[in-house]
Amino acid sequence: MRDNIKVFVQAFAETFAVKEPVYEFGSLQIGPPGYADLRPFFPGKEYVGCDMREGPGVDRIVVLERLPMADKSVGTVLSADTIEHVFPVFKAFEEMFRVLGDDGAIVVTSVMDFWIHSHPYDYWRFTPEAFAGLLEPYPMKIVGYQGLPDFPHTVYGVAFKSYDPGLDARCTRFCERVDRDLIRLKRLTHTGRSLNDKFKVARKRLTYKILGPKSEYNKMVHEYKAAWTIIGPGGHRRTLDAG
Repeated sequence: MRDNIKVFVQAFAETFAVKEPVYEFGSLQIGPPGYADLRPFFPGKEYVGCDMREGPGVDRIVVLERLPMADKSVGTVLSADTIEHVFPVFKAFEEMFRVLGDDGAIVVTSVMDFWIHSHPYDYWRFTPEAFAGLLEPYPMKIVGYQGLPDFPHTVYGVAFKSYDPGLDARCTRFCERVDRDLIRLKRLTHTGRSLNDKFKVARKRLTYKILGPKSEYNKMVHEYKAAWTIIGPGGHRRTLDAG
């Protein structure tokens, strides 16, 4: 779990009407106790944590490409930094679509410019267009990225199984909310560093800027910047860029 993913999920939970039950696929909490827990963002909602292994945060053992749930029995699907660990990725997306109710939504995140992290295995890296393709069956969706435009570190997706004309404005508000929260996260991260760590980061950034490699400097500059594409019925696209 990463701080930016928590920002994204919290913004979704507080912007849209979340349908129950909420199923998180890939809910095994790795790291400090409670840090990877997304349940607090959905107070009062029926919430089921699913993973292929037992452990903290896991209520039910499932395999994502062979879900045991009935068709249209899930209100909201969460898959946070999990899909890169599923080898039959197309089947996994088909299964999440199958179990999602007609008025439900899916929230999915993954990585592109990121190290291999085997929990237990790491198979894939995704572009924003890959997410757009994987979410193609949904009539309304948001696809976004964070980091460099040509090499982002994070890819985001939200998709709705049915279209409501009011969703367009709400999707815009959601994207704007995430942009603001990422800027706030950047400030909090900087404030939380020790004086020595702040100096190290500043020196590293200046070194990259003057001596290179330029690609590393650009990564630091764009680390908290995001861009979004809202895709409506008929594939109509509208792009929002935080700049």
